[in-house]
Amino acid sequence: MKKIITTRPFHYFIHTLTIVLLILEIFTADAQSVWTGLTLTPEQQLHDVAYGAGKYVAVGANNIIRTSTNGATWETQQSGLSNNGTLYGIVFAHNLFVAVGSQGMILTSPDGISWSTKSLGTGQILRSVTFGYESFVIVGSAGALLTSPDGQNWTPRPSGVDNLNDVAYVNYTFIAVGSQGVIKTSSAFAVDWSVSGSGTVNELRAVRGSSNGRAVIVGDKGTILHSDNGKNWTPDPYQDKTLSLSGVECNPSNGRFVAVCSNKNVALVSPDGINWGDAPKPTGSAWNFNRVRFLQNSFLAVGGVGTFRSSYNNGYSWSSLTTNLRNMQINGSAFGNGNFVAVGSAPLDNGSTGLGNTNLAIVSTDGINYTVGQTVKLVGGAKSINDVAFGNNLFVAVGADALIQTSPDGKNWTYCQVEFGQNLIGVTYGDGRFVAVGLHGLIMWSYDGLVWKKSTNKVLYSIKTVAYGNGMFVLVGPYGLIGTSPDGSTWSYRYSGTTNHLNGVAFGHNQWIAVGQNNTILTSSDGNKWTPLTPNVAIGKSDYTDIIYNTHFVITGTNGRIVRFIPNTFWSNPSSSTYKHLNTISYGNGRYIAGGNSGALQMSINPYYYPDTPGSPAEEALFRVGGTNMDENAVEEETPNVAFNATTYPNPVDDQFSVNIEGAEGEKVRLQLLDVSGRTILDKVVTAETGTHQETIPVTQKQTGMYVLRVSTATHTQSLKILKR
Repeated sequence: MKKIITTRPFHYFIHTLTIVLLILEIFTADAQSVWTGLTLTPEQQLHDVAYGAGKYVAVGANNIIRTSTNGATWETQQSGLSNNGTLYGIVFAHNLFVAVGSQGMILTSPDGISWSTKSLGTGQILRSVTFGYESFVIVGSAGALLTSPDGQNWTPRPSGVDNLNDVAYVNYTFIAVGSQGVIKTSSAFAVDWSVSGSGTVNELRAVRGSSNGRAVIVGDKGTILHSDNGKNWTPDPYQDKTLSLSGVECNPSNGRFVAVCSNKNVALVSPDGINWGDAPKPTGSAWNFNRVRFLQNSFLAVGGVGTFRSSYNNGYSWSSLTTNLRNMQINGSAFGNGNFVAVGSAPLDNGSTGLGNTNLAIVSTDGINYTVGQTVKLVGGAKSINDVAFGNNLFVAVGADALIQTSPDGKNWTYCQVEFGQNLIGVTYGDGRFVAVGLHGLIMWSYDGLVWKKSTNKVLYSIKTVAYGNGMFVLVGPYGLIGTSPDGSTWSYRYSGTTNHLNGVAFGHNQWIAVGQNNTILTSSDGNKWTPLTPNVAIGKSDYTDIIYNTHFVITGTNGRIVRFIPNTFWSNPSSSTYKHLNTISYGNGRYIAGGNSGALQMSINPYYYPDTPGSPAEEALFRVGGTNMDENAVEEETPNVAFNATTYPNPVDDQFSVNIEGAEGEKVRLQLLDVSGRTILDKVVTAETGTHQETIPVTQKQTGMYVLRVSTATHTQSLKILKR
């Protein structure tokens, strides 16, 4: 039954539209209350590394697999395994990677990216894999010993019940080592195995050989053994019993050996595998090592908390090709061209070598997985990037020594200007131009981000940041400094009413908001007159560091502080998962990213952001209010049909999540779960028996990261982003 309600259509439309917009704004803002901590670099222990098919492949705890084409930038690959296991060994031979691990797991891949898995079903821990004389050999716990001609079909070999930790092929002999000083050897075919006397009961951890046939074994209590025939073993007389030696490797071109430790940050070196009298060499690592390999003309050691260290001079000095992202100071961030870009500085090595810092930019398409951009480095200078902005299809980054760099994607950077001895702290884009500000009142502006001019209208104070909105640029700084400009070149300065330092400023909701020291929040409708703004919720003491506006304001601060609000409407103080200082916040692709000290990253997903669907819920709501079906003099009120809609909860997820499907009663619904590369993880078809249908989807064995759930019927498709913790 329909009711005809006569009304004044224009007033009705405006009134209803205002209410809907307000409700949507509050509802969307309230959905941003969940913040998830992100890790720039996986912190899993790495146990082994190999090189083949044009890339390095490292394996470790939580069944992690990481690949790199240059040894510097690493990506995490999907193994298809749950994260409750460990991969201990890997080798590349016969155009195939073979990795082994806990629960009798064997993985193979031709390229290090796409993996096939095979489980022996024995529960044995497979510790090591090698290749020699056309045979793959695996050893592990409880006497596990297997051989294969192709890496696919495996034959168990009788070997007793000894726990074996490593295996190598040396001088036409396979040598396996393990607990209680056990050494087992086999002929080239790896069929029959015999025990050799080691002269020790210490745990033997690793074995490797040289091209001249010499084999070296290392283990607990500084144990080092060598042999030229694989049968008779001689101990090193100068063993340091405080060392737990976990890995050994040989440079095949000169016969030099290097051994690494699992309990100290040193490496042992020997010119021949016999003489180990040189003093231990510091590795410069904050973490210990599990294995060392000789790959691509250098020794490469892997170990705790995802550590990689390399040596090009036979173990005498060590460096890291990878940047220490865990200690990165994130100063600024921006979103553009589908990429998140965060900038700052990071210590060279682990900060203990006195090498200082380097400037750094990291880039991500999903806000979760980051790679290092190739920024411009200056000898002895420009050690930090302080801010970045996006405009005119270009990222512009500014920093120490007033070095200005540009990039279209955040990955490859070129520099356009440098002012040695000066520093730029903030940069923004608006009205067709970039404006950068810095210490001692330095202000620079550019139409294209390439050619820059200086403003002569300076102040003595150092300027913290600058923003654009409502037809003007506004800068803020110490002691309540406020400056306004219509073009970024000519500036007027005024008193803001506070002596606290101001650190951030943004425009939204028809007003300017400036934030700073001691919980300072100021508001202004025109950028000229500023008044304090007091939250109506308990915030706690903090220094605010940055602010952004997108449907609502979000403020970052010290000690992981995050504040969200719409003036005169709502305030909230959501919890982040860090107590580290947050210095910057950006928004793009339906998510907020906040970054700060020691690599701190926080993300909040907007669950009402659907870039892959024809219309968002807000757009659909507006259409329903102001649609063309509205009669000029009357509105027909009836019970509407339920629109197709899919929602998920919780998000982020741990082991499983539920999807609710509305408006598809009696229809077949296809559910597809895809990873960020577009690979299908799950594909199932269900029938929605009722108007509100619910399905539970497990993600227990999936790698952490972003996934997409595609929900489709014959007439509708909706894509939802899922974050797996």
